[in-house]
Amino acid sequence: MVRFVFLMAACGSKVQTSDSGVATSGNGSGESVRIETITDLGLSMNDPGGCEGEQYAPEGIPGAASVFYGEYHGGETGYTGEERWYLWANDSWRGMDGADCVVIWNAIASTSPDCAGCDLSILTSLTLDEGRSTCPVGLQENTDGTVEYNIMLRSNGESQWSFSSTGEHFGLGEHAGTGLNFLTEPTCKWF
Repeated sequence: MVRFVFLMAACGSKVQTSDSGVATSGNGSGESVRIETITDLGLSMNDPGGCEGEQYAPEGIPGAASVFYGEYHGGETGYTGEERWYLWANDSWRGMDGADCVVIWNAIASTSPDCAGCDLSILTSLTLDEGRSTCPVGLQENTDGTVEYNIMLRSNGESQWSFSSTGEHFGLGEHAGTGLNFLTEPTCKWF
């Protein structure tokens, strides 16, 4: 299970997360009010580890812990946003001048009527943002493209994401107001 840690500050009110992870804020009258924004889950990302040592690959294989994050804002006619691929270098990759880095794509998405068994389907066009991406050029080549996502929007503010083409579940996130996001489980990427 992915655990999200949210740090929020509010002057004169207490901010809490419920068991579902949805943020609420006291309004001074003892009532809880749902906050209609999503958290940028990528801002607090730290190396999840787990891509060092022989239990994952023969020692000396360069690689990185890998996580994808996406965030979209919009509505009935479409969404804009970005997706980020975070890589945390293992010792072997660092020894070859590798370093922690991120690849960033700008996203434009249109809603799709093909949404069997989901609440929302978006057809997303991804364009590499070379100016903001920090990974080596070889990891950024040929990464533009399109992908269609099916999204379940739960009443507790959780969003569950899967690929439309295969139905494969790949991420969890939040939805609130006109925003939604996802974060994938960490995996290892070998070079």
